[in-house]
Amino acid sequence: MKNAIKMDASGRLVIPKALRQRLNLMQKTSLRADVVAGRIELTPIESGGVNPLTRKSGIMVLKRTGAKVDAAAAVAGERDVLADRGSRR
Repeated sequence: MKNAIKMDASGRLVIPKALRQRLNLMQKTSLRADVVAGRIELTPIESGGVNPLTRKSGIMVLKRTGAKVDAAAAVAGERDVLADRGSRR
């Protein structure tokens, strides 16, 4: 997939929507920029400690963050949190 990207006067780049969707990049995703072999390489930075799950109509859904996620571990962690809340009441 090749895309031409232009830099504006302030040095900003806009990543085309097709690339953002393909890489699951969301608003406010942080990217690390490195120079590799004379090219700019952008890598999503994992947001540690952030729960990758959200609830939609009572169903747990993974958020599109661009980061690799262990879905089974995220669900197990969410269930543990819910169980702890239930035992505290």
